[in-house]
Amino acid sequence: MIENVRTTVSDPLTSRRAELATFLRVRRGELKPEDVGLRVPPGRRNTPGLRREEVAQISGVGVTWYTWLEQGRSITASAHVIDALARGLRLDRENHRHLRHLAGLPTPEPDQMPEGTTPELTRLLAALVPAPACLLGQGSTLWHGTRVSRRCGTQVDFPRVAATSCG
Repeated sequence: MIENVRTTVSDPLTSRRAELATFLRVRRGELKPEDVGLRVPPGRRNTPGLRREEVAQISGVGVTWYTWLEQGRSITASAHVIDALARGLRLDRENHRHLRHLAGLPTPEPDQMPEGTTPELTRLLAALVPAPACLLGQGSTLWHGTRVSRRCGTQVDFPRVAATSCG
C-alpha cells in the first residue's frame, strides 16, 4: 500500500521573494537613523534600527511599495527602485549585487556598478540651477551639489566634503 505523502515543492520565485524580504528586514534593522543622517527626536524608540517609513524616505520609494517588498508580496520592483533601496540602505557593491539578484534583476560585474558621477549627471545638475539639487554616493557622500542645496534645511545631514559644485 502506498501512503499518501504530501511534498511541498518550493517555487523559486516565491523563495526568492522571501529571501528578498528577509534581506531587507535584516539590513533595515542593522542601521540606526544616525547612520543615515536622520534626526531623531529625543525619547524612546520602539524599533531597533530604521523604521520602514525611514527606509522609504531616504530611498525615495513609497512606503507602501517598500512594505510590500519587505513582506514578500508578489510584486516586481524595477531596477530603479532596487538601486534606490541599495543606496538608502548603504549597501556595499557586493550586497547591492545580491539585492539585485534577489529582486530578479541582472547583476553587473562589480567594476560595472556605478561609483561616482558622470559628465551627463554633472550637466543635469547644472541645468537644475537655481533649484536645490545634489548627487549623493553611498553613505551619503556628497559628489556634487548646487549652492542652494547646501543652504536648504533637509532631513538628511550631508557631510562636508570638498566636492566640485555647480551653480
